[in-house]
Amino acid sequence: MTALALSVLASGTLVVGVEAATVEAPVLDALARSTRVEVVVALRVPAAADIAERKVRIRAAREALLDSLPQRSFRLTRSWETVAGMMLQIDPLGLEALAADPAVISVGLDGSGEAHLGQSLPLIGADSVHAAGTTAAGSEVAVIDSGARVTHSDLSGAVVAAQCFCNNGGGCCPNGSTAQSGNAAVAETTGHGTNVASIISSDGNAASTGVAPDASVSVIRIFNSAGSFVFSDLVSALDWLINNRLATLNAINMSIGSYALSSGVCDDESTVYGLVGAAIDTLREAGVLAVASAGNSASDSSLSMPACLRNVMAVGATYDANIGSFTWFTGNCTDASTAADKYACWSNTNAQVDVAAPGCRSTAACSTGNTHTCWWCGT
Repeated sequence: MTALALSVLASGTLVVGVEAATVEAPVLDALARSTRVEVVVALRVPAAADIAERKVRIRAAREALLDSLPQRSFRLTRSWETVAGMMLQIDPLGLEALAADPAVISVGLDGSGEAHLGQSLPLIGADSVHAAGTTAAGSEVAVIDSGARVTHSDLSGAVVAAQCFCNNGGGCCPNGSTAQSGNAAVAETTGHGTNVASIISSDGNAASTGVAPDASVSVIRIFNSAGSFVFSDLVSALDWLINNRLATLNAINMSIGSYALSSGVCDDESTVYGLVGAAIDTLREAGVLAVASAGNSASDSSLSMPACLRNVMAVGATYDANIGSFTWFTGNCTDASTAADKYACWSNTNAQVDVAAPGCRSTAACSTGNTHTCWWCGT
């Protein structure tokens, strides 16, 4: 280790002047065990009048920083066009240079999360809306999840874009790469994303009609086959949507969340949280609503990320009917009795939860066949 370790305060802030960058403690811990570590870097970029100018400024800031780093001290592993950050494999010398550069806000590690789920029509009045002839025709929803069975009868013709970003343990898109486009890119094995997309936009051919029938769906896969994702892939998904779907996109559904929970607004909790939040902010400014599940950890005070971000609508879960006593799958809580609109013990909650919706049991399309249905519970 270089003198870097000696110049870090307990907070992780380097003593290098008024523009000091924050190096998160886990980065130093990781470098103590390895000669190089992959880090997420948040860049300081001047405000821009529009997205096109922002992309120019981000690219210029990234290139200037890379040119200033000591040769052979780093390797660029990932960058984004509309999000002011990048990922590097870095050694201690390179990290010290990063931390001393006024263009760097913070340096941290990536993180990971899991899938969540849920909803049901009459309890939220969607059936009445449908009966009045109102559908979601002309709207587009992006589903960032485990992918989808785009050939399912309930999703026929709904999927208008498909993209995979999966760097979780290596290239885990269907073709073995870290990024892939087209319907084959979102082929899934868990069934979670298919169920979520069907809850939103089902035609009602196999399962019930979705909450937003006739909506177009952009499917973004960020999960590996084991059902987990990394936050940098979420940043890539959001960056791709800003670059490719902003003109038609109305909403983003993220029935996913971090393993770690946050008790308040979490945009500033880590470098990678901040980059996810920045992408959400850009989408919000463009009129796109981002919705995320509160999480299923039975917490009465904390939410998972991205639900804890300031510009995300956080959704908790209720039961859609009396299904008897119900114990959450991990055994972390039991509701001795259940009823329609009863808040589920397993659904996280705090003052940031904006709305609760039926999330157990939700019957929708399955990925096991083009006409198969199955039920799930979750936020």
